[in-house]
Amino acid sequence: MKTYERLTKNRQDFLEALVRVVNKSFEEQKEFKDWGNEDIRPVQRIFINAPWGMGKTLFADAIKEYLSENYEEINTLYVNSWKMDFYDEPMKALIAEMSEDSIITVESTEKAKKFLKNCGKIFFGKILKNFLLKRFNLNDKDIEEMKSFFNGLDTSELEDYKNYKKLLEEFKDTLSKEERPKIIIIDELDRCRPDYAIQLLEIIKHIFDVKNIIFLFLINRKQLESIVSTIYMNSNLSIKYFEKFYDIELNLPEANYKELNEPEFQVVNSFKEYKVDKNNYSENRDLVIQKIFLDMIFVVNDSFSKISIRSIKKLLKKFNILKDSLIEKEKEQHILILLLIEYFLKKELNLKYDTIITKYNKHRLIEAYFIKINMDDTRKNLILKVLENGKINRDDVNFLDDGKDFYKNEEYKKNNYKITIFRNNIYFQNFKSAVCSNLKNTLYLSVDIEETDILLWLERKYNFIK
Repeated sequence: MKTYERLTKNRQDFLEALVRVVNKSFEEQKEFKDWGNEDIRPVQRIFINAPWGMGKTLFADAIKEYLSENYEEINTLYVNSWKMDFYDEPMKALIAEMSEDSIITVESTEKAKKFLKNCGKIFFGKILKNFLLKRFNLNDKDIEEMKSFFNGLDTSELEDYKNYKKLLEEFKDTLSKEERPKIIIIDELDRCRPDYAIQLLEIIKHIFDVKNIIFLFLINRKQLESIVSTIYMNSNLSIKYFEKFYDIELNLPEANYKELNEPEFQVVNSFKEYKVDKNNYSENRDLVIQKIFLDMIFVVNDSFSKISIRSIKKLLKKFNILKDSLIEKEKEQHILILLLIEYFLKKELNLKYDTIITKYNKHRLIEAYFIKINMDDTRKNLILKVLENGKINRDDVNFLDDGKDFYKNEEYKKNNYKITIFRNNIYFQNFKSAVCSNLKNTLYLSVDIEETDILLWLERKYNFIK
């Protein structure tokens, strides 16, 4: 499956709109004369913001793939800045990435090498590292320090600075005249060392502010703001500080979880038929359980607590280990699976139900799941009523009801409990949903476990992956 196809529809639409904006900017750059005026020049640096774990890297890969397949005239480079931050000089690392992928011409590469060789001391020296990075909100003392610092520069250092300006302009001029436009995608910036992240942003702003090149930054804005607060010890500066680094900031649309095409989620929708042999064994049962888990975790995301895509993947992986630790007899019992998934999610996500009031307070997640899969009210209320009253044990437990809701529902016979998954009726053993008689309705819920009660069983199973 192509990366683009793994995006939800709203993100595919967003990507295509973004590409149209980029192409329009390239067209405008060709004719634009006053490039030094940042306020009116075409878009060149775009921030795309999304929280942690919400698919920024997948989106970045999709952009590169989409551009490579549909716009061969555009050179596209993906840069994982976090993998570069072990190297102290971000400009050298960025030029190396561009050169290695042939994003820039040999001539531009040579100009860059000459610039770096002759001017590295000035650009990466204490002017940038020891002063500018440590000073942002200047006061009188800072100004005096600045005067003292520059008075201490000898003639050779000043000549170096002049040479730096000359070679920098030569590099920028050569880069801007290259025939093919370039899109550089910068990812994982918020995971870099704070000083490295700021240096890289400064370099891109001041060194690569030329025509024919556009930078797309996939960022977590809150994390970057935290970086600025850490460096400058002033949280009030962080919000406006980043405005100088981008021309426009966009928010990556929230993924529609119902449309997710991730491989981890697709596998549970891949089979057409659910088969059980005479011993109630099924090769598909694990996939059915995964499907139930994903449905329930999406219910959590919609109704209780937002969960990132990355977290869902990790939770699914962890739950699959828990599922694989079960014996087949336990997997056959749907009520055990429901309770285990609910218990697992409450523990892993620290779910609190305090703000939500329903008829069945103890098992609101299971109730919401039943609503999601459109379970009929009779069966839903029957199960939840038994669970709410704690009438579940290793042996059959009789629970008397006045029978008003269930008097004529003879279909709910012992050992005839079923649910619908993948549009198929699936039967699970060892769950006795109801036995109806003429004058009363007796509800049964029994589980086949070795432990003396269901809570003990849940605790023991969860402790395996705790």
